[in-house]
Amino acid sequence: MQRFTDFEFGVPWVMGFFHADGSHSGDTPVEVVASHFAEEADQEILAVRRDALTLLDGLAPEAVGALWSAGAEYLPGAAPAEWTAWTRTVVALCDARLSAVTDPVALSGADLEDGRDQEEAVVAEIAGLSFLAADVRDALTECARRGTPDLAFRILLRVLRSTPGAWLAPDRYARMEAIGAALRLGEFVVDSVQYLVDDEPPPDPPTERFTDGDFGMSRLMRAFAPEGGGGTYGTYGTGGGGAGGTKAPVAAVRGLLAEASDPREVLAVRRDAQALLDHLPGRTGEVLWCAGTGLGPGFFAADDPGRASGKAWLRTVVAECDARLSGLDVPPLDGGDLVGGGARNGPATRELSEFAAVLDPETAQALTDCAWLYDPELALRLLLRTLVRTRTPLTAGQYARLAGRAAAYLHGPRLLEDVRRLVPGNAEG
Repeated sequence: MQRFTDFEFGVPWVMGFFHADGSHSGDTPVEVVASHFAEEADQEILAVRRDALTLLDGLAPEAVGALWSAGAEYLPGAAPAEWTAWTRTVVALCDARLSAVTDPVALSGADLEDGRDQEEAVVAEIAGLSFLAADVRDALTECARRGTPDLAFRILLRVLRSTPGAWLAPDRYARMEAIGAALRLGEFVVDSVQYLVDDEPPPDPPTERFTDGDFGMSRLMRAFAPEGGGGTYGTYGTGGGGAGGTKAPVAAVRGLLAEASDPREVLAVRRDAQALLDHLPGRTGEVLWCAGTGLGPGFFAADDPGRASGKAWLRTVVAECDARLSGLDVPPLDGGDLVGGGARNGPATRELSEFAAVLDPETAQALTDCAWLYDPELALRLLLRTLVRTRTPLTAGQYARLAGRAAAYLHGPRLLEDVRRLVPGNAEG
């Protein structure tokens, strides 16, 4: 007898709700789970309840937290006690959903499998996956020993799908198929990780960008910041420069690009400018430019075709980058220089929006739109630039969260130097 479903089920199924587009089915974790529960058969809910109680009854809070953190692509970071409370919330949601059932069913047969005879095989596979964090391997092992091997194996499969750099050698996958068959899991459960099978491990993920300082459009904005705001060309004028120390905007861009000793600096500016041009409305680009530079709307002058609007200005920047790169044999950006969060990333956009809420509403909305419509990585750099330009104070906790997100995008320490000074007590550091 097989399980009630050929697909993933139980707590690993719930972990799978929390992917990059999870916000589409609810604004909070509770809403996301309740939305899915409302659409599913009673057996699905019973299986979740059984798994959640197994975690609560058998595992330490730290292990429960490690499993949720590793199995879900996003869930707010929480202390061990909060992870235990979250698991109890999942049980309560199951009870609420099942309370309306007029003809209750019960799990039976293969759906009560605990896999105890597969314990050593499951533990051995866990131990062999060195790319998993040590606390995750420990938690999975604890689940197999003190919970059930069946649940540990199913969570392992979910964790593999959520772990960057995961891979399975063909012989390991064959052993996992055998475990799945012994546990009487459906044909699509172990099959869900078949795409990870390869003869060789994947290359190590990138760990750094071409610079540990600011780059791209946020670096260009810094150059235009008014005097006292860190700008090199802050006293740009409408003429071509001279005794007054001013430069026309196009000449300012040209000067910055000419100073670039590494052509990747120019490529980064071009990539950002083209992205803003392609993905955001013109008005949004204007708001972001003014927020990052401190320049007023008057920067966009109808009598100057090169900056008649936000779109026109971005096209000008792209053209200047192309002119600077003309005749050079420059490879495209790759590796760490392409790391980002991706468009329509609900969790990252919400996090960025929370940070941006300290700014004026129009700027906050423009940054949120940049994160949602293009990439939260660029939105974060523009946010940091604006926070520094406006000298917005930050708490140590806010800075730590911003620094953590920046590190995830491989932003270097020099990019954060000015941001760190926004924390009271760090101004002279």
